[in-house]
Amino acid sequence: MLLFLIACNDGTLNTKNINATPEASIIIPDATGGGEVEVGTEVLFRAVVSDADPDDQDLLEVRWRVDDNPEPACDYAVPNENGESDCTILIEEGMEKVVVEVKDPQNAIGVDEYILSLYFTEPPVIELLNPQSDGVYQEGVVIEFEALVEDAEDPADELTVAWNSDLEGDLDIGGTVSPLGFVSTEGMLVEGTHLITATVTDSTGKTGNTTVEIVVGPLSVPNVDFVDIQNTGGVSIDEAFNGQTIVCDAGATDPEGDPLTWTYQWFNAAGTDISTDSSNNLLTLDYATQSLAAGELVTCTATATDGQTSGSDSDTVLLVDCSPFASEIPYDGIDSNCDGLETLNDQDGDGTPDDGSINFDEDSPEISARLGVECLGEAMNTSDGVVYFLICDNDHYWKTAHDFCADNGYDSLATLQNDAEFQFLSNLLISSRDDHTKPDGSNRNSSAWLGFTRGPDCAPATSTNMGYNSVCGSGQSNYYWLDNSDTAWINTSHWISGEGSNSIEHCGMLLYNSTGTGFYDLYCEYVPTAPHNQWSIEHTLPSACVKRQ
Repeated sequence: MLLFLIACNDGTLNTKNINATPEASIIIPDATGGGEVEVGTEVLFRAVVSDADPDDQDLLEVRWRVDDNPEPACDYAVPNENGESDCTILIEEGMEKVVVEVKDPQNAIGVDEYILSLYFTEPPVIELLNPQSDGVYQEGVVIEFEALVEDAEDPADELTVAWNSDLEGDLDIGGTVSPLGFVSTEGMLVEGTHLITATVTDSTGKTGNTTVEIVVGPLSVPNVDFVDIQNTGGVSIDEAFNGQTIVCDAGATDPEGDPLTWTYQWFNAAGTDISTDSSNNLLTLDYATQSLAAGELVTCTATATDGQTSGSDSDTVLLVDCSPFASEIPYDGIDSNCDGLETLNDQDGDGTPDDGSINFDEDSPEISARLGVECLGEAMNTSDGVVYFLICDNDHYWKTAHDFCADNGYDSLATLQNDAEFQFLSNLLISSRDDHTKPDGSNRNSSAWLGFTRGPDCAPATSTNMGYNSVCGSGQSNYYWLDNSDTAWINTSHWISGEGSNSIEHCGMLLYNSTGTGFYDLYCEYVPTAPHNQWSIEHTLPSACVKRQ
């Protein structure tokens, strides 16, 4: 019995101590055990490893070596879920084999080898044609980049070429190599001294390069001295009318004295090019075919070119709905004959003020009289006929402003009958303020008296001799229009916040400020006694007049 037990125990121990050796098999670059590899290239090697013991399969570790070098090319690592291990190795001259080793937990090692058959290739060669060290180059001007390339192994059109500047870094200028090895592209460089490097790369990653140092000078462009839209008589104009031929006159100088070529482009307000011949500086205005309208701008852009660079500038002219052959209608606020003048204070049209004491800008006898060029007017078509609004940059109290309108053939200070008229007059005030400056260049006033009042003969000054019935309450609803038109639509929505409720300010004006346009109340007339005399003397404003037909 004892002998039998010993025999059984020996048999059991022998079975448990048998450990299977793990296996490794290189499958990339191929599974033949060896092959050709190029010196100087990085090669991916891949092996499949396994172990007959299922418990050891997930515990395997793999490393890669080259020849007998004790330093691993890739140290021990666990293979992936497919039992694969990768190692990328730079192939160097003198290498003979790549070895993969797989180890299980019992340190049993399986090995496979890949015998290296080394071969060499030559790097590609590049010859730089352009740019050249003695070339003349300018910032912002296109530069040609050209080279010839070749490679002992690869076809020329499979090579790639890259360009670099030590000032700007890699140049994104492209360039495809032809089958004959010629590559051409172009680009621009900033001012300065550049070391240009051209690099050619073959299919194995080998490169060749060459350099050239070039100097890029500052941008030199023609200097456009002036662009001026004129009539055909050579006179500079600010306004033009339908059917008129206008001229885009321009002048320029070139720093190098190169001859200049001119081109001209005409644009309507929408930015559409309405030129018919870019070499011709003339344009005959046709509102219908050129999508033009009175009140819009036409722009001429003149460009001078020296063959390499160009300079340009522009001038504009305002289109008007008038003709130099039309009859001027006095006091209608419309410049019918395109002369830029209204006939206020010049009834006979001789260019001399009829009344030498009138100046519509200032209440000062020291300022010489001026013609009525300060007025800006527009006609509005309504279902009831034509309404003319006129804003003159004069300086009156409310009553004298009203008399000014009546004396010049208008019905009264402006009255408004609906929101459309309010908006129309608001736009006219904005145009008067922003688009038509005073002779000294300053902006016109941003407010104007209206025919809108509670009646000026109210406390604290009850004897202003204004001649209008008074409603001396302090609410907005007490205001009325001089023509007795309906006021319901303006009681709240068109008043500037907080205005219309002052018990001593009885006359209304239209005010344009950063928040828009709206009604504002002020004292109507000069108060000769304290405490309001100094305060009210400042309340002189332009006149807004109306004439309804």
